[in-house]
This record gives sequence, C-alpha cells and structure tokens, in this order.
Amino acid sequence: MAKDVSSHDLGSRVSAALLDTLTGLSCIAYWVGVWGMLDSVHVSPWISGLMAFGAVVVLARTAADQWLEKRSKDWNPVARGLVIWCWTCCLVTLSLMIWRLCMWSVDEKVFAQKQLDMEAKLAKTAGDDFQKERARMAKTLGIPWMPVQSYGYPGRTDMTGAHATLMTVLGSCILIAVGRFRSASHAAPIGIVADLCVEGRCFDKAVFSGSELQEVLLDFFLLLPVVFVWRGVWAWYDCLELPALASAIVANLAVAACAICDIDMRLQHAFEGCSKLVKDTADVAYTSVLVLLVVCIWRGLWESLDDRLHLIEHQDIAAGLALAGAVGLTCLHRHRSAVFPPVNFCVDDSQHFAKVGLTCAESVMREHPVAATQPTQYNTV
Repeated sequence: MAKDVSSHDLGSRVSAALLDTLTGLSCIAYWVGVWGMLDSVHVSPWISGLMAFGAVVVLARTAADQWLEKRSKDWNPVARGLVIWCWTCCLVTLSLMIWRLCMWSVDEKVFAQKQLDMEAKLAKTAGDDFQKERARMAKTLGIPWMPVQSYGYPGRTDMTGAHATLMTVLGSCILIAVGRFRSASHAAPIGIVADLCVEGRCFDKAVFSGSELQEVLLDFFLLLPVVFVWRGVWAWYDCLELPALASAIVANLAVAACAICDIDMRLQHAFEGCSKLVKDTADVAYTSVLVLLVVCIWRGLWESLDDRLHLIEHQDIAAGLALAGAVGLTCLHRHRSAVFPPVNFCVDDSQHFAKVGLTCAESVMREHPVAATQPTQYNTV
C-alpha cells in the first residue's frame, strides 16, 4: 500500500514538473514573440520603455487595479475573466518594454557609434544575403556573432567577461542587501504564479510595493539590479559559447529534478539547527544556482527560436509565437507567471530555500493562504 502511495506521489510530481516545463516554454514564447514584434518594426527602446514607465506610474498612482476590482465585481464571470486576461497582458507587455529599455541601457557598447551604424545598416538588409551580411559584419568586428540591432536584444553579444562579471556581482549584492535576490531566479519554470481570483486580488497591482510615488520609484530602482544579474549571466554564457539548445535542455532537466525531489524541503531539513548566518549563506548560494539555471533555460530557448525563425524579418511569426505563449499560459491558469519586475518581485523571506516550480496545489495555498477558503482557480495536478 505504501509503495502504491509513493508511486502515485512520484507520478504526480513528474506530471507537475512537466506542467512547469510547459509554463516555462509558454513564458519564453510569449516574451520572444512580443520582443520580436517590437524589433521587427524597429520600435525605439527609449521611446517604448519610457512610455511603459509612464504608463506603469499612472496605473500605480491611480490604483487602477482596485478600480477594476470594484467596477467588475458584479460583472458576468466571462466578461470579468476577459478583462483580467487583458489586464495581465497589459502588465506583461509593459514589464517587457521596460526590460527591453534596461537591457539596451546596460549594454557595454551602447554608445559605440561605429557599431551602431553597422547594426543599423544590417537591420535594413533583406533577402537571401541577410545571414551572409550578418556573418561578414561579425567577422569585421572580430566577434563570434553580430547582433541584429542595438535595441538591447538579449541574444548573443560581444560583451566582455569583465563587464558581465561586474554587472552580475553588482546586481547580486544590491538584491541581497535589500532582500530581493530571489527576484532574479523567480522566472518560469522555477518561479511560477498561479492565476488565483481571490476577492480583492483578481487584478495584479501595476507595481509590487504599492501606489505611493516613493514605492513606485523604489520598484523601478530595484528592477535595475535584476536586469544586471540576468544580462551579466546571459553574457557570460555567450562568452563561453555555451550551446544554446543543449544547455537549455540540461538546465531544464536539472530544474525538473529539483522540483520532483522537493529540493527546498530537503535543504531546510539539512540545515535545521544551523545558525542564521549559515542558513542565509546557504540560501544565497542556492538562489545563485537557480539564477544560473533559469537564465540558461531562457537564453537557450530564446536564441534557438531566434536562430531558426529570424523574428526580426517575420513579424507574423513573432505575433503567432506571442499568441501561442499567451494561450498556453491561459490554459495552464498561469498567465501571471509571465509578469516580471517591476510589476512582480519575489522577496527573501524568513523561509530559507525557495520552492522550485509549482508542483502541487498546497504550494499555491502556502503563497496565497486567503485562497484556502475560496474556490480553486488554478491548475490542479
């Protein structure tokens, strides 16, 4: 009997890990698609990023989420669900445009006019000579890969290892100091948010901390170190010329193994009785490993998709990819997993060792205890 229960539990965990993987694939497709559409029509990262910043400030200061909560309270469930979906899409797009601006801003060669001119010329290249011209310019610059344009695209880069290391260390130190280091690892398939419709919380806030101006500005400031960590680790993988797809598969298998064996609970048990300093140090090391894994997954799948689909040339494919990601997350009831800082942060609380993935309904209940008395709105495993 115990063996049957154990087998059932293992099967449930494996199934849940597969759902986490699908969530990660959907999130990446969502972001790659929207990012590709913006690049394909040459939308300026400055203009779009600053407009998104202004929109988020306005939405936060006016408490638009609470206004929608009150206005839609008595609506038809289908109509309200559609508005919630559109609101989440809006937050995903705004956070993406802000990340696009930040990624571009921290590029080592953002003000290298010679390279910018060559990339601008390359962006206008069309037809069968596109890849040849791309390779020729890369050879001219003495780099392994030529970025399509200097819009902060998080793909292959010629950023030096020293610059990447500096950004990663600086970003990590800031996040550890303010207690938000987990935000750097809290992306699917590691950090997953279920779509819970709890009274008063059906609509996500426009920013994490609150609607006061100082809280909004704080979240925008703390977004930068998260971008530093991601950009730095991503660039390091590029410097090492890590195979994109193969590394993503290996990293995803590692994440799935961590979720299946409940690595967080095992570590909590292993460090039980240790001093707070030891636990804090171990938690930082653990979170650092999760950061390496999640960035590896996103980089590998993002670059693989761009290599094969050339999204900057095919706006229709980019749009289809974004739609597929959004639909996938909606079907999994995990649409909010695609929302990144400054809209959504993960705080380093007193519970050491963050959970990997969303492997059971109980994990949702721990994150949203008020939902225990409400009808479940998440995907059960």
